[in-house]
Amino acid sequence: MFDPFTFYDVPLDAPTTYEPMGTKDKFWFDRAGESWLFKASRPDQGQHWAEVLAAALASKLGLPHAQYQIARCRTEIGVVTPRFTAEGYELVHGNEFLADRDPSYPRDGERYKTREHTIDAVKAAIVGKGVQLPVDWLVPIGISLALDVFAGYLLLDAWIGNTDRHHENWGIVRSKSADYLAPTFDHASSLGAHLSDEQRFKRLASRDKGFQVETYVKRARSALYSKDDDVRPLKIIQAFAAWSQGIHGVIWLQKLSLIAETDVEGLISQFPHDAASASALTFALEMLKHNKKHIMETV
Repeated sequence: MFDPFTFYDVPLDAPTTYEPMGTKDKFWFDRAGESWLFKASRPDQGQHWAEVLAAALASKLGLPHAQYQIARCRTEIGVVTPRFTAEGYELVHGNEFLADRDPSYPRDGERYKTREHTIDAVKAAIVGKGVQLPVDWLVPIGISLALDVFAGYLLLDAWIGNTDRHHENWGIVRSKSADYLAPTFDHASSLGAHLSDEQRFKRLASRDKGFQVETYVKRARSALYSKDDDVRPLKIIQAFAAWSQGIHGVIWLQKLSLIAETDVEGLISQFPHDAASASALTFALEMLKHNKKHIMETV
C-alpha cells in the first residue's frame, strides 16, 4: 500500500510511454513491476492535491475510483496513479462508447460543448450495452446497477465542485465478453484547484454575498446536458438530480449525510505543507461544506 498524502519522487529515468490524452504533461512508467501514470499539475495550480483529496472523499462515500498519490518529477509537482485496467481489459472513454452505440454521436466533439452528451444519451448507452458493475468492487448494500454507481459519481462531482465530467472523463472497462463501468477518475478540476491564493482569500473574506464561497459553488456546471438543443450544460447538482430522479442516488445521499466535517478535516490535515497552501485547503473545506448543505437541501 502507498500513502496518497506522501510525496513520491518519480525516478529521473522513469518515462517509458507518453500519454496523448488530456491537456497536461503525462507519461507512463514502471513502479515495482506495475504501470503507473505521472500527471503534472499546471504551474501555480493545485490539480495534484485536488486529485488526491477527491479520491479520498470518493473512498469515504464507498465509490470505486482511481488511486492517486502526490508526486514530484524533476521540478514538476503532480500525481501518480496506477493503471486500473488489468490485463485482458481496456478502457473505453465515454465519447468512444457513445459513438459505438450511436454512430451519429460526435466522438471528436469539444469536451465541454458537445450538447449530445446528455443524461438520457449516457443512460441509454449504459443500459443498452448491458454495462455491469465495476470489476472487483465491493458492492454496497442497495446498489445493483451501473446506473446507481454513475449516480454516485455525479454526487461526488456535486460535493467537490467537479466541472470536468465531460465525455472523455468517464468510461467503460471492456473485456472480450462484457463491459463494466470504469472507476471514477480525473477530478483535478474541482475544489477550487484552479484559483490563485489571492482569489481564494478575497472570496473567503468577502462580505459581498454574490462573491462569497457559498454563491461561487452554486454556479458550477457539469459537462452534461439535459437536452441536445440546450445552450448550456446542467449545473453539477442538477446533473445529479436529473440522473437520480429519486431512485439511483438515494444510497449516496445517505452516505454523504453520515460524513462529518471532522472526517474531511482529518483528510485535509494529512497534506504536507509544501503540497498545498493553507488558504487552498481552507477554501476546499468551505466548498465541501457549502456543497453538502446545498445538496441536502435541494435534492
